[in-house]
Amino acid sequence: ALNLLADSPEWMAKIGANPMFLGLDLRGGVHFTMQVDMKAAMQKTFERYSGDIRREMRREKIRTGTVRQIENGLIVPMQDAADVQKAMPKLRQLFPEANLNADGNNITLTLSEEAINKVRSDAVKQNITTLHNRVNELGVAEPVIQQSGLDRIVVQLPGVQDTAKAKDIIGRTATLEVRMVEDDPVKVREALEGNVPSGFELLSSSGDHPQTLLINKQVELTGDNINDAQPSFDQMGAPAVSLSLDSAGGSIFGELTAANVGKRMAMVLIDQGKSEVVTA
Repeated sequence: ALNLLADSPEWMAKIGANPMFLGLDLRGGVHFTMQVDMKAAMQKTFERYSGDIRREMRREKIRTGTVRQIENGLIVPMQDAADVQKAMPKLRQLFPEANLNADGNNITLTLSEEAINKVRSDAVKQNITTLHNRVNELGVAEPVIQQSGLDRIVVQLPGVQDTAKAKDIIGRTATLEVRMVEDDPVKVREALEGNVPSGFELLSSSGDHPQTLLINKQVELTGDNINDAQPSFDQMGAPAVSLSLDSAGGSIFGELTAANVGKRMAMVLIDQGKSEVVTA
């Protein structure tokens, strides 16, 4: 512990002459090599495609059978050749990055090598971003988090002595839940006064202007139903987040929003037993 204390004279520190950064070779610390589960990333991608196909075909009133997954794509069974001809242009428009082939009454969708590499690259980038957020909790000066090869990430934490704590924070799994917000002013006031209604809890929101919100404990969706999330813009040009849900999630989300027009829903992040509202 004494070895980690800065011992620069005060006058040197005042002019910014701090000790030079020492890497793992001189200072010691923790080195992790982590591997991204590419099989799971591809599985999620094809699950998202399956849901998109079913929704688009329903919208166009085209009858399909059960979409089947193959090693590098999907097989979409159609009722007849006429439905195949009708569906092909719609699917080409929906999946410009995919190769589509008609074989009898089936349409086969496969991903090009370029599209597969993009899925893999996005998976690695997403994990690197998550690891950066985790490492920030440790307060490590100048950590190294970088890609190594196609599917591995190297994490170096100079000066970290508690290896078990570092491994726990970096390797833990967080849970995302979608729940409804109770905005009834009477119930909210009573909850803030200490009388929280049964089936609800008070949670704080994150961000620059934190609030205390009354959240229903009923979990409507989880992060398992979310296949992808990307930054985007809404119809008014304001920043937004676009979510892509799997088939079950899409159905639940449709029913949930139809039954709760004008009400708020919350994205609740549960990490290390602590619940926090990311957005509502």
